[in-house]
Amino acid sequence: CGNIGLVMHAAVLASLLLFPRTRIPFTVAVIACACVKPPFLAYFVICLFDDRALWRRLIAFAWRAALGLACVAMIMLADDRFHHAWQRTLNSVTLKRQVGMGWFELTTFTFHVPAGSRLNAELALAFMAVMTLCGLAMAQWGRDGEPLDQDERLVLGMGIVPLMIPRLLDYDMVLIVPYAALLMTLIQRNAPKALGVPLSWLFAGWLGYGFAAYAFNFHGWHRTQMDMLLFGVLTVVA
Repeated sequence: CGNIGLVMHAAVLASLLLFPRTRIPFTVAVIACACVKPPFLAYFVICLFDDRALWRRLIAFAWRAALGLACVAMIMLADDRFHHAWQRTLNSVTLKRQVGMGWFELTTFTFHVPAGSRLNAELALAFMAVMTLCGLAMAQWGRDGEPLDQDERLVLGMGIVPLMIPRLLDYDMVLIVPYAALLMTLIQRNAPKALGVPLSWLFAGWLGYGFAAYAFNFHGWHRTQMDMLLFGVLTVVA
């Protein structure tokens, strides 16, 4: 399903851009994508970043998440040969042999947490919770203590969700690029100069190293997982 991952991200983004006044197409798109790739349910946290009362956001997120989990559970519990093949692929490839380029790669290869272990799953859930809370804070107070505008909220949601998906692949990173630009804008806008300037140079130097490592084929650290770590840290700072 990797070949259609980019198409699924595009479908979710299109549902938000083409139907800004309703979340029904967005809900349908996310659930349809989650039936193929369950981590796409994380896109429902975008409902928490909307510009309306917090209790309305929580209700919007809760019923969508419950509906999405129910649909995915029906597929996972189906007793047929397609389900068993999907489950074997999930256990043998997704969680053990090909952990992706995001949080699972960072914990498995940098911090040596066993792939597919309960601890790795718990750490991933904790990371997702922290990223969600940071996203809520940025949406509410990111513009010099004022809420972000609608376009900034869209960039925030579409960027933070791929970042928080623990098994990140290359096609998931496309939407992180505008999110990284938003992050640095918020840091420059809100942080004291004594903090904002060093963070800007850290950001530029860190990514510059990744580009140089790719261009000249040397590897001091794995650039992708360390870039994800950088974006996670900057999300907390912003």
